[in-house]
Amino acid sequence: RATTSMVTRRDSSRSMTIGGMNTIQDGVASGSWDPNDSEVFACGIDADVAVFDVRSGDRAQTIVKAHAPQTRDVKYNPNVAHEIMTCGDDGLVKIWDTRAHAQAMKIIPGHDHWIWRCAYNPVYDALFLTASSDGGVRLWSDDTKSSHQRDRSSASRSAVRLVTKRSNERSISAHSCAWSAVDPWTYASINASGVVSICDVPREEKYRILL
Repeated sequence: RATTSMVTRRDSSRSMTIGGMNTIQDGVASGSWDPNDSEVFACGIDADVAVFDVRSGDRAQTIVKAHAPQTRDVKYNPNVAHEIMTCGDDGLVKIWDTRAHAQAMKIIPGHDHWIWRCAYNPVYDALFLTASSDGGVRLWSDDTKSSHQRDRSSASRSAVRLVTKRSNERSISAHSCAWSAVDPWTYASINASGVVSICDVPREEKYRILL
């Protein structure tokens, strides 16, 4: 059955409805603000990705059927304007240009089950994380990004690399992942049992980026 979800804007003096969405799956998923435009917000709505302009209160763009059947997370690249990363129940990670989104720029088969969360590294956008209901937390590297300008071989341009793959013994769903706000080489994840894991980017990957 379809339900209606609302996005509202509130501050100390007003409450403003930004947009309404008719949802038939799990409703509105996680989203993020555009770091290059404080008035733009994107989130997953059922299988779609919706981009809202809070100045007008309207949905500015829609990426139809970004993931099937549900888009679980949307993140803006902190270093590249108009670029977003999405993940969903199809186990895929997709990179999009919001200005021309007829098809994804990149599609990465990320996990064996749905992906709850994805996260760009806040400094080195070549690195990103995924957390999945298959119990895995994975660290990836895209060598075509600005973080890897020193390593531009033709081989490195062709694919996104899996750097590390971590999973718990009982394959308990990994619900979230996040980068440290002060150390770009440290990240954390949490699973459905409430266990928090703190990890570091492998030294070899640091050197690959920095040297």
